[in-house]
Amino acid sequence: MTDHNFVTTCLREIFERNGYEDPDKITQRDYEHISAEIAAKTSILISVATLKRLMQGRFARLPQTATLNAISQYLGYNNWQDYKVAVRERVNKTPRESESEKPKKPSVHDVKTYPCLLYTFQSPRNRI
Repeated sequence: MTDHNFVTTCLREIFERNGYEDPDKITQRDYEHISAEIAAKTSILISVATLKRLMQGRFARLPQTATLNAISQYLGYNNWQDYKVAVRERVNKTPRESESEKPKKPSVHDVKTYPCLLYTFQSPRNRI
């Protein structure tokens, strides 16, 4: 994943957290809202023009470090480098690791899942 991809991915996450699913439908007012949200949470103001340019992927060089830190801190990371490490870990998870994190299917031996079985086995009628 390139730095360019990290920036656009980070901004898309910010917009999605604020309910903007389709990047093509984001309005000027939406950009203003996100700019204010980032400033309120991080105390770093990112201009609407910068947000638009970054969101649309129209940049040749990386933004300033303060901008990168602000967008990553908005998502709860300490800084830009922490965000990149976390995204790489998410992307590079092997299928085996992902499968082990899935919740297991309930078993008939799982008393919590099947309390009626516990009742049936403890019922006075079933005692010999």
